Amino acid sequence: MPDLSVNLSLTAVLAADVAGYTRLMNEDAEGTLRTLRRLRGEIMDPVIAARRGRVVKNMGDGWIVTFRTVSDAVQCAMQLQDRLKNDDGLKIRIGVHLGDVAETEGDVFGEGVNIADRLQEIAEPGAVVVSDAVFGLLDGTLRPSFDDAGERVLKNIAKPVRLWSRGGDVAGAYAALAIPGFPRLIIQPVRTADTRAELTELASALTGDLLFYLDSTRWLDATISQDNDPDRYIVAPVLRARSDVLRLEARLWGPDGRLLEVFKIGGNLADAFDWQDRTGADLSNRIMQGVIGAEIRKIETLPDSLRTAEQWMVYGFAFAGQSGEAHRKTLDCFAEAIRLKPGFGYAYAYALVILMSAVSMGQSHFVQAHLDKMDHWAAQVDRLEPEQSPARVMLALGRLIRTGDRKAVRADIRALIRNLPFDPHTLFWSGWLFLYMGDPETALEYLPRINVGFGGEALANAARGGIGFAFLQMGQFEQALPYLDEALRQNPDYSAAWRHKAAACGYLGRTEEAAAALEAVSKLSPDETIAQIRTRSGYLDTPGTRRYFEGLAKAGMAPG
Repeated sequence: MPDLSVNLSLTAVLAADVAGYTRLMNEDAEGTLRTLRRLRGEIMDPVIAARRGRVVKNMGDGWIVTFRTVSDAVQCAMQLQDRLKNDDGLKIRIGVHLGDVAETEGDVFGEGVNIADRLQEIAEPGAVVVSDAVFGLLDGTLRPSFDDAGERVLKNIAKPVRLWSRGGDVAGAYAALAIPGFPRLIIQPVRTADTRAELTELASALTGDLLFYLDSTRWLDATISQDNDPDRYIVAPVLRARSDVLRLEARLWGPDGRLLEVFKIGGNLADAFDWQDRTGADLSNRIMQGVIGAEIRKIETLPDSLRTAEQWMVYGFAFAGQSGEAHRKTLDCFAEAIRLKPGFGYAYAYALVILMSAVSMGQSHFVQAHLDKMDHWAAQVDRLEPEQSPARVMLALGRLIRTGDRKAVRADIRALIRNLPFDPHTLFWSGWLFLYMGDPETALEYLPRINVGFGGEALANAARGGIGFAFLQMGQFEQALPYLDEALRQNPDYSAAWRHKAAACGYLGRTEEAAAALEAVSKLSPDETIAQIRTRSGYLDTPGTRRYFEGLAKAGMAPG
């Protein structure tokens, strides 16, 4: 027996097993193996690598994977099941536990492995079961996805273990299929000719990141495949290395076979983990912008009368995320999509998001022509969009403004995040809802998860501003300013960030900076007063929001 008294380490362990593998092999061995190879190459390996998991044991129809953190292990498990849910192939069961693990002679042993393996054995196909030790370390963005499954006595485990389960019936971040009529994209796996293990793992991790980020929006149907589809955009990335110097080159091809863009990003192997994070997000954003740019060039060759509702939506995305006049341009496009397709729930959803964003930012004058449509658009979202639609966060915001019922709104957020734990818009607006309710600590569980590739630069920047506002509400003014300054560097028309900076500087006694911030606010929202902001914003009367308005007064903003 191996000596387990040495080299034990507390490790997050994921155990996965193919459901009904023996039966499937008896029915169609060749087809089962072919499907397994495809799912491993296109889904499992990239997702595991993207979460920095390490496959320490491969049994053919099952795997033991270790992770640096519980959060990485659970997110990997959830994303695997969400991906496989829309696949007609194999189903897997997954268990996750945090416990002692020892590695020796090419094998792994210990409580962490044993309990994780027992958990996957009792999981339903398509489900994830985690131990209480794991669940207790999850944040508020992941906990709602799991139901209390009670205590269970596990085979060969002395004490009962409390379990939490995420069943196959949970909608999941990727359950909603992409909408027909929007662009489609093939992500070819990142290739590398370098045989070093760290390079092949890095290539696989980047593939997983690209899939995760690029498929985070319903307007782009992104899949991993080696195929060349003449109706899709194709991105073909290659990772090269000379010693420790890295270079990722990705070519974006249009549906007509023309080369549209070549992206090149350099790095160093010594900084591989951080470089992977930055590069996956940065490249994803560049690809999305490349696809939108190509679509807009095509759309602009068409007369208005020949554009489809989906094309009007894409055209509107070119302005979305900007401030001021861009809000009006975006809404004009979305309103045209609604006119052409009155049952288009997605168009109502994004129109409502942009309209309420403009109102919240104090830029109602830019969208005056659409203000009388807000209630109708909200009603259509409620009628047409599925329960797991990110736009339902806006309905929760409307409920908060109308009723101030924090308990009901928290229930709304919990229901949404249960089904959409990785959706950037759900995370973003849920974080801001907690700010509206004066709960900055919870907001800081949501907003830092938004980065450039995940939601696009505009959404990531708005999240950056939200983080600064959270610190302002908490009275941590010095910590707030770097986030607000960076948000304003990225978008000088970000009026809310100027207001938040003015309040923070007011508290810190930086009178000149506070005055400059208020001057910027005045240019974007003329004659604005504290009373106007308080009335339109929907912020509840809490210590954090009172601190904000007191800061504006200290900065010199007129009270009413």
